[in-house]
Amino acid sequence: DRILREQPQLSGAEVFSLARKAVVAQYQQLVVSDYLPKIIDRRVLDRVLSNNNGSLTANLSFYSSCMQMPVEFAVAAYRFGHSQVRVLYRINSEVDRLPVFSGSFGTPGIDLVGFSAAPSNFGIDWSRFFSRSGRAETGVQSSYKIDASITNSLSLLPLPVTSAGPADLAKRNLLRSSQLGLPTGQDVARALGVRVLRDDEILIGKATGVATEATAITKLAPSLASKTPLWAYILAESTASAYRVVDGAIVGQQRAPFRLGPVGSQIVAETFVGLLASDPNSIINTQQPRAQASSLRQLFDQISQNISVSSESESPRRVQPRRDEPAQRDRQATRREDQEPRREEPRRENQQPRDQRRRN
Repeated sequence: DRILREQPQLSGAEVFSLARKAVVAQYQQLVVSDYLPKIIDRRVLDRVLSNNNGSLTANLSFYSSCMQMPVEFAVAAYRFGHSQVRVLYRINSEVDRLPVFSGSFGTPGIDLVGFSAAPSNFGIDWSRFFSRSGRAETGVQSSYKIDASITNSLSLLPLPVTSAGPADLAKRNLLRSSQLGLPTGQDVARALGVRVLRDDEILIGKATGVATEATAITKLAPSLASKTPLWAYILAESTASAYRVVDGAIVGQQRAPFRLGPVGSQIVAETFVGLLASDPNSIINTQQPRAQASSLRQLFDQISQNISVSSESESPRRVQPRRDEPAQRDRQATRREDQEPRREEPRRENQQPRDQRRRN
């Protein structure tokens, strides 16, 4: 609408083209200014993408051209997000917490697997997933930290997702890495010129500081001494960056946020920046003015409002949760659930509890 008001002589196709370019540029700004600083080492990002008074310059050392996706990124580094998936999600105040996968398929309402029409009460309350203030808020379900563990739910992939091979996502990641001949984490670290983690610093499991929650990789698989699969190495590197790890155990308190370490940060940063550098219309090559934080917040608010309006007008079956006292009580209950120790849920024989994060 703004483009049409400012340039009423344009055709519909021309307005759409300009609007598309503006949205893509804004999305790229969000990735560079908000997303990447949250997941990778800021020092690595500043080195790979320098900012001189708003002028962005790519400084690529290893991925000089990202016209094709680097295999180290696609099969290992960017799969760090698997460790951030929560055990259960509450999508609104009317539906109990549900796992992403349950091991079943074709029964709507028991998980969040998709592949079928959603139940009518599955409207998403986005305030449970995104903080409008940018800070921790009651009822917002934050992602898990980046460490070398994933939830049991991700070992129950349904057949339409797996088609062939193991239903366990961790096994699939490791198998794919082996099939494609990816270098080990130690080899990549040496190639990047960063410090190589010792075997006793590579912990597999939850990074909670509790000794029994994580184990040195060589105790689990002695054959992997000095040759950790790249995906597992990158996850363990995050733990070793957030905590001091000595002799296969976390020592002391958390010393840094959970972000990707040197290897993971370099691969992810160079891939994203390389993609931008390879696109002649990107914010790097067109040097469009960078949005200020206030305008980014306005954009978030506008997107949130548009999503809400769209959900109400286009999907009448997916009702929005009520904003009433029961919903407020439900938020308080959700907060208690997140703060209290997780209780083991009823399970079938020989099945791990769903609220247990498995070691890779």
